[in-house]
Amino acid sequence: HSTGGGEICTTDTEQALERLRGYPAPVTVWLKELIGCRVPRAERNDQSLSEGFTRLDMGWIAHAKDRITLDYSEDVSRSLITRDTTQRQDHYSTLSPRFRDPQARYAFTQLMDNGSTSSDAFNEEFWLAVWAGTLVSDTLDSLRVARQANYRLSGHSQSRRARRITWPGTWSLLPATANHGATDPLDQLDQDKADARVLLERYGVLCREIVNRESPGRWRGLFSALRVMELAGEIVSGAFFTTLGGPQFATPQVLARFTAAWQKPTAWISVFDPASLSGLGLSGLCNPANETEENIDLPHRRPGNHYGMVDGDIVLLSESMGQRLSFLVAPDSPATDRACALLAEQLLPLLEQPRLELGQINNTPARKSPYLPALAKHATLHSDHKGVFIEVQP
Repeated sequence: HSTGGGEICTTDTEQALERLRGYPAPVTVWLKELIGCRVPRAERNDQSLSEGFTRLDMGWIAHAKDRITLDYSEDVSRSLITRDTTQRQDHYSTLSPRFRDPQARYAFTQLMDNGSTSSDAFNEEFWLAVWAGTLVSDTLDSLRVARQANYRLSGHSQSRRARRITWPGTWSLLPATANHGATDPLDQLDQDKADARVLLERYGVLCREIVNRESPGRWRGLFSALRVMELAGEIVSGAFFTTLGGPQFATPQVLARFTAAWQKPTAWISVFDPASLSGLGLSGLCNPANETEENIDLPHRRPGNHYGMVDGDIVLLSESMGQRLSFLVAPDSPATDRACALLAEQLLPLLEQPRLELGQINNTPARKSPYLPALAKHATLHSDHKGVFIEVQP
């Protein structure tokens, strides 16, 4: 695997970052979930993620409040093509005087010292500009530290010590008009083709639902590029998946993999993961227990929602970081046992509190659930008159 700059991706973390570049997701999902589920256990840590991010010369930019996208430094503004520039123009006008050299990167304390407002006032202004997509950061540590501090500097903003509190890394200013939209139609076509290749690498197959879920309204611009790529023999079109709308596009290499022996995955999936089926409006997802013909209602695309898949079947739905669970197979099914193992291995390490309170299991109070013995095989359970709790190991 090689990067856009010719560097070789030497770790699984770097390969995962390269494949997910440009993908918008909530901050917590990016920091804790998207990479961790794609790499060996030894690389599931902040240091590996930060080192891979730095080695690939990446930056992050906000796609919306509390939602970011990562990409190579030279391409990081590409996600802004569908964004309204009005807010960014306002924040650019406010912050640009603090950037003595608009092409340079500055530390947070340098920017704070380049103005006369209080540290708290500037910090509030600063994060509004970040979420509007006006600033680019060169490290994920800035997000980790800011999240831990709830994006606040201090309760005593006028003290000398509070003045020196900072968010790590350096920041660069994007002009309000920055995006990758081109004025020349041929240049725009080339850029749309480049975006299509990134998405094809990420998903394997593209259609309206997949593209617009990631970037609302983007399908219109990419469709013409995909047709040109099809005429050139780079990709093929067809109706490869009955549950997806058409037309659908894929490379011949990926299509060969689709028609080969299918590996049925077993995985714990965030609803914000590109691999998730949530948010695509799919029909025909049937209950694997075959006890009903009703479609599965996947969890909404909200932070903290997941589902567990065993041998290609969705068998467990999890909402609000495990507080509400819905098993789709019987309590004594081997798939239930494997789904509980996934929950213990993948969900519990994400929790920031010492225990998880189980509220409901299959729409009944957790204390009365026949699924508790299966959960108890893989996690430490405690119950009292208030409810059932899973202890989270440090």
